[in-house]
Amino acid sequence: MSFLQLDIRPKASGVLFILLTLLHVLAITVLFIIQIWLWAKCIVFVFVVLNWYQVCWGIILLKKPRAITRIIFRRGDWQILDGAGYSREVCLLGQTYLSALLIILHFCDLKTRRKKTLVLARDSLDRQTFRRLKVILRNSF
Repeated sequence: MSFLQLDIRPKASGVLFILLTLLHVLAITVLFIIQIWLWAKCIVFVFVVLNWYQVCWGIILLKKPRAITRIIFRRGDWQILDGAGYSREVCLLGQTYLSALLIILHFCDLKTRRKKTLVLARDSLDRQTFRRLKVILRNSF
């Protein structure tokens, strides 16, 4: 595979799963500490648990049909495939974030103009693919 093309199949990130689970546990802990009505605590508790399920199960573990399961980069063109098997031509938006441990990709569907975001932790990809993606992204902007 040449440098001008890249086929990315992200894996579920254990690091992101643990961090988001801890964040939701912290929110529930704060909920029990503050003094509000019991019925309000119950409602907020349900929302926090549902949010955790939606984010962790659907997005981090890539189980939702709309979760991005594959990214293809060929000579400047981006394509994403979702969990339902649909392929979309997308453009990479300028709000992409790069760090040593995390990459956040923002895409825009060329047909529908809907935005899609993918968060890739270092453990979502093998080391070489993570490095190559960072190099491509640095050279794109």
